Amino acid sequence: MRLNLGCGTDIIPGFINLDIVKLDGVDVVHDLSKYPYPFEENTFDEIVAIDVIEHLPSTVQVIEELYRISSPNAKI
Repeated sequence: MRLNLGCGTDIIPGFINLDIVKLDGVDVVHDLSKYPYPFEENTFDEIVAIDVIEHLPSTVQVIEELYRISSPNAKI
């Protein structure tokens, strides 16, 4: 599985598109400053987070969550 984290209007086909607002094409609505993220451990083989992490209050917590939901050898 693949995740597009904080997608906004940049919807990527074939990815689960997540944003804080329910826009067209957003599959999961979630506030990325709230933990844990709504996914099981070892779920994603690829996570895209373009212009997202630097806007969140805790970079360390975000990285910990990405590690938790990423499968071994995932691409982030």
